[in-house]
Amino acid sequence: METSIENKVSKVEGCGSQCEGCGIRIYGEALTVPHTRLSGAHCSMECLETELVGGDHCRWCGRDMDTPYTTVDSRLCSEDCSENYYSRVRGYVKGENGRPGIRVAALGIGVRLSQWLISKAQRSKAPKARLVEYKATPARLAALEKARAGRKAGISREAA
Repeated sequence: METSIENKVSKVEGCGSQCEGCGIRIYGEALTVPHTRLSGAHCSMECLETELVGGDHCRWCGRDMDTPYTTVDSRLCSEDCSENYYSRVRGYVKGENGRPGIRVAALGIGVRLSQWLISKAQRSKAPKARLVEYKATPARLAALEKARAGRKAGISREAA
């Protein structure tokens, strides 16, 4: 049985709770990933992914890191994570004179959360539904940009 990232991320009423990512009050829908370290309320996919890959976690896969932060590279746990991060997030291939990459995993699109959920399911001993990789489509990228523009202008998600 296949399931998408949308079936793993729950929408709940914020009821005035604080976003775990940015701290603002949530009065509309909040996002959460039950039974994980992302089970708190988050106001957007950006905040959910910030919680996943921020702080003491790998910037690509979300694994815990105990090394001191010195550069972005100190927050990438493997060569695979480094290659994925630089090509899909930063938009260039590391070590190839800035050759353009695919840049489809910007914060808030859901690609890194999808990869984390897939990895989590694969590491689990119990049989789980296979997760379908979340793709960044032009429509999703446009919706993200519209949501970002609305937040910058002070417009709530309900009004946008």
